[in-house]
Amino acid sequence: MCPAEQCKDEEGNWTKFVVERLEEEERKAFEECKLLCKGDKRTDFLTDNHIIRFLAGFKFDLNGAF
Repeated sequence: MCPAEQCKDEEGNWTKFVVERLEEEERKAFEECKLLCKGDKRTDFLTDNHIIRFLAGFKFDLNGAF
C-alpha cells in the first residue's frame, strides 16, 4: 500500500482508498470490519485497501458487507 501522500493527484484529489481518506463513521466501520477479518483464513490476505474498497461498495454498511 502506498503512503497517503502518494495517493493524491497533482490537485490534491484522492486517487486511492486509504484510511486517511475516510470520514469518522466510515473509519469506524473499517476498524470493525478489520477486527472481524483478523485471524479468519478466508479474509486473512486482505489489505486495508481491499477492505476499504469492499466496504465502499456496500456504502460502509458493515452488516451488509460482512
